[in-house]
Amino acid sequence: MITGLRSEFRKLLTIRSTYILIALSLAYMILFDFYVIGFKGGAHTQILGGLHNPLFLIIGVTRAGGIAAPVLFSSIIAVLLMAHEYRYNTIMYTLTSSNSRSKTLVAKIIAVSVFSIVFSVALMVLAPLLVLLGLHMHHLKLAHQTFYYREYFSRILFFGWAYPLIGVLLAIFFRNIIASILALLLIPATIEPLIGLLLNANQQQYLPFTALTAVLNNGLVKNGPGIISSTRSAITVMIYLIVGWAVAWYIFIKRDAS
Repeated sequence: MITGLRSEFRKLLTIRSTYILIALSLAYMILFDFYVIGFKGGAHTQILGGLHNPLFLIIGVTRAGGIAAPVLFSSIIAVLLMAHEYRYNTIMYTLTSSNSRSKTLVAKIIAVSVFSIVFSVALMVLAPLLVLLGLHMHHLKLAHQTFYYREYFSRILFFGWAYPLIGVLLAIFFRNIIASILALLLIPATIEPLIGLLLNANQQQYLPFTALTAVLNNGLVKNGPGIISSTRSAITVMIYLIVGWAVAWYIFIKRDAS
C-alpha cells in the first residue's frame, strides 16, 4: 500500500497538467476574488448586498462562485490522474505492480483526497484574503463582517473533497479523458438542469451536483421555504458517493481482469 501511495503521489506531482491547472485556479481567483468581488466590490450591490452587508465577504467567496470554479480545476486534475493511465495504457503496469486491484484503487482515492483537502485549505484561506486585498487597493470600506468560520471551513472542505472524487468516478466509468471532463462539465451545467425540468422544486435539490452546490451555499444566509439544509445535502452527496464508488470498485476489479 505504501508503495502504491508513493506511486500515485509521484504521478500527481510530476504531471505537467497538475501545475497548469493550479496556475489557472490561481489566475481565476485573482481575476474573480481580487478584481471582480474585491476591487470592483461596489458594483455588486444587488448580488452581494453592498459593502454595508455584514455577510458580503462570506457570500462573495462562496455563493458568487469564488470557490466553485477553482475546485472544478482540482477535479480535472483528479480526472487526469486516472484517465491519463487509460489514455497512455499505463494502467496495466499500475495494476501488475500491485498484488491487489483494491489496494491500487484505495491508493488513488487517498492521493486524490489528500490533494483535494490541501487544495481546499489553500482556497479557503486565499479567497477571502484576495477579496480584502482588492477592497483595500480600491480604498473601499467594508462593514464589520460576520464570518462563520466553522461552517465556512467545513463546507469548503467537503465540497473540495467530494467534487474531485466524483471526477475520478467519471474517469473510471468512461476511461477516456475527453468524455470524463465533458461529463464533469456538462452534468452540473446542462444535464441536471434538464432533468430538473421533469422534477418538482423539492426533488431537484436531491440531484448530485445540485446537492453538492447546496452544501456550499444553503443556510449561510436565509433561504426560502422548502430549501433543504446543507447537512441534508451533504448526506445526499455521501449516499451518491458510496453507491457510485461501490459500482466503480466492482468495475475496476472486474474490467479487463484476466
